[in-house]
Amino acid sequence: MFYGNKTGADFTGFQPLIDCPGALAAQLKAQAKPVRPVIEKGAQVQQLINFIC
Repeated sequence: MFYGNKTGADFTGFQPLIDCPGALAAQLKAQAKPVRPVIEKGAQVQQLINFIC
């Protein structure tokens, strides 16, 4: 997953959350690598996410 900041200010306190609701939670597991809490203006960051069935 890529997150981009096209604004003129830094994103601070950035914490993406992946949630598998209801019955899906028992069938699908998501493992996400953490990302930095700050995305500088004009920057793009990548978060690796593994889904296990």
